[in-house]
Amino acid sequence: GGFSVERLVQFAERDFERSSRMLVPPEPHVATPHDQTFLLTIGTVAAGAAVLWVVDQLLIRYYKYTKRKQKQAKQTAAVEASASAAKAQD
Repeated sequence: GGFSVERLVQFAERDFERSSRMLVPPEPHVATPHDQTFLLTIGTVAAGAAVLWVVDQLLIRYYKYTKRKQKQAKQTAAVEASASAAKAQD
């Protein structure tokens, strides 16, 4: 019939007794081929992500470096242009 507190307590106690015996697995777990495939896939994806991250960092550095070079080239060109313009006026 119904759910009485005593029956619930009895059920919980019985379940607890059963679970305390099952804490240790019967034998060590050996990876099945499916597990191995899964781990290999995860590892490959992780390695690929790491490689892409490194490439990304290198590209960020390279673009910063080239931008800085371009700015310097523009500045020196502007300075030289103004200097030559000043010379032309003399």
